[in-house]
Amino acid sequence: TDHCYSEIASGEFWNDTQAKFPEDITMNPYLLTTDSTHLTNFSGDKKVKPLLLASGHMQKKIRDKQSSHAWLPCEML
Repeated sequence: TDHCYSEIASGEFWNDTQAKFPEDITMNPYLLTTDSTHLTNFSGDKKVKPLLLASGHMQKKIRDKQSSHAWLPCEML
C-alpha cells in the first residue's frame, strides 16, 4: 500500500528511528532553506539570500504562516 505523508513525524522511518533512543530523548529535525530577497530600490539590483532555520516539529500549516515567525534567519549568503 502506498502512503502519502505530509508531516516529518508521520512516517514509519520516524517511529523506527525514535524507538532506538531512550524514552526521555526526542529527535528534533531542523529544516534549512534559503530565499532570495531584494534589498531596497536604492541599492539597484542587489539581493541577499538569508539561510533560514526551523524546527521540524512544527506542523507545516503553522510553519508556513508568515505571522508564526517559525523561520529564524541564521546566516546571510
